[in-house]
Amino acid sequence: MSNETYKSPAEESANKILQGVRIIQKNNPKVSLIGLDKGVFVGPLSTADEGLTDDEVNQLEQLGWSWNQEQESWEFYTGHG
Repeated sequence: MSNETYKSPAEESANKILQGVRIIQKNNPKVSLIGLDKGVFVGPLSTADEGLTDDEVNQLEQLGWSWNQEQESWEFYTGHG
């Protein structure tokens, strides 16, 4: 039996959401976290890289976050809703 702890897809999504929120809020502490339909949004921001380094933007993208131009915020698609 493996020593790895099983993580459900929902738990993995929650961890990626939390990590992304921490990255965004580090330089933008007053953004809001909003859950809509099948996504989580953090914003509003005027640009995708507002206050973020290139490395932080890359980290967000690796976690599954993407910039939503219409909402002016970072979005994480959960697929749940």
